[in-house]
Amino acid sequence: RIANALATLVANIDVLNEKFANNQREQLTDMLIPTFKALKEGFDARQFQYHSPPATSFLRLHNPEKYGDDLSSFRNTVVATNASKKNIVGLEKGEAGLGIRGISPVFFAGNHIGSVEFGMSFGQPLKNLVQQLRANHYYITMN
Repeated sequence: RIANALATLVANIDVLNEKFANNQREQLTDMLIPTFKALKEGFDARQFQYHSPPATSFLRLHNPEKYGDDLSSFRNTVVATNASKKNIVGLEKGEAGLGIRGISPVFFAGNHIGSVEFGMSFGQPLKNLVQQLRANHYYITMN
């Protein structure tokens, strides 16, 4: 719910959407890096990313130097958000592993321009559960 709420909030800030629509990556980065750092430290946000349709990374606030790569072969939620123009929330494996994701379509001047995503950590409780299962010889696999 936090990932979805954050994505929805950011997707509805016109000044940010204007920067995204005008390919102003550096200005968008400067505006949002402090916010991402605060969300990472206080709320276990692990990813904050903008995508151009269908699923090209426009800006990774968690890794600003890396952008322009096509994620459509493995980021089905991003493709689906940009196709349906609706929010999508769920678990999905990405380059950084499995994450809780909230993705919202972004519009500017009435036009769909892409999507924004927040990826949240599963946090310590899940890590503890996995360690306990492994200690008792249970195994978790994900394909």
